[in-house]
Amino acid sequence: KYDGSVLPPSDADTTLTNIETMEGQTPSYYQKVPNGARYMQRGKQHQHSTMQGGASHVGRGNRLAIQGRSAGKQASNLAIVGPGGQYGEYMDEAEREKMLAQQALIGNIQAGFAAINAAQAELNAAEDFPPMGDDPSSIMWKKQNQDIKAANVASQLSALSANTANILMLNSGQQDAQAMLGKGSAVVGMSGSLTNLTKDVRRLAALADDENDAEALLNAARDLAEAANKLFQFCDGEQSGIPTIDFYKTADQVHAAIIDMLHYLPRDTEIDEQTQNDIMQLARAVVDASKGLFKAVIEGAVHVENGDAQKAIRVQADQMTAAAVSFGKATTVLAPTINNLQCQE
Repeated sequence: KYDGSVLPPSDADTTLTNIETMEGQTPSYYQKVPNGARYMQRGKQHQHSTMQGGASHVGRGNRLAIQGRSAGKQASNLAIVGPGGQYGEYMDEAEREKMLAQQALIGNIQAGFAAINAAQAELNAAEDFPPMGDDPSSIMWKKQNQDIKAANVASQLSALSANTANILMLNSGQQDAQAMLGKGSAVVGMSGSLTNLTKDVRRLAALADDENDAEALLNAARDLAEAANKLFQFCDGEQSGIPTIDFYKTADQVHAAIIDMLHYLPRDTEIDEQTQNDIMQLARAVVDASKGLFKAVIEGAVHVENGDAQKAIRVQADQMTAAAVSFGKATTVLAPTINNLQCQE
């Protein structure tokens, strides 16, 4: 039992000393991190945990994280060193930053799922709008609203393209704290864009002259929300740095949904097809060149005598190739809206 004052069961290798209360003195061999009273230490074999007041635990490898509440206070997160473990080992700064960034990323993803669920519920129908008159002022008002809402939707689609491209690139490299923070920012951006896009799409559907066009626009928006929902599932920070085929297919679904929506907007919101093809052809040249480089690197690596160095070269070559493929996919996503500054960046 651990309530801030009682030690875990004594054991020759696991007894902890100098723990007074959660707010009291922290043992020197613990690393305290933000977001409540948390203390973590690495262990290898024996792990002991106690939960109070509806606490939950998740074990990953040789670590045990405990979260709960005791007497209205946040319980500590403990991983107790076991036999063969070593006291006095701190979590290094990079590992601590990665842990906090991943926690923030998961929170952003969960909020993104909630935003998507809300958008999907609203996209079941157009905005409830009263019938429009045929007088000149009503016709002018309708046209102005259609133009404004179409411009807004185009802007949101550009933002969605840019953030999808960011996720493509960030998922293809090392999954460090910076990558996770970047993906979290992209998820937040996509969630906000979907929320704003939903409102404008529902208004456009209500103002559409053709009911079939209105339903097609709503359906394209629903497809986009569903594709974004799938994309978020690949952003949890557990990616190895080598994206999967399913990940790329999901990004393609986001791209296809954006293209479908652009078809229902004024043509000046989309880059002409020839320009898109030129941009994608340049990107394919980069991907092809990277494949040639990968082959040369792997052939050269066999002559490296140091096994660790040879392995490191192969890992870097794999990541380089994944980054090139992701770059090609990201360019394809961005091409239809490349006139937008955010997409260019």
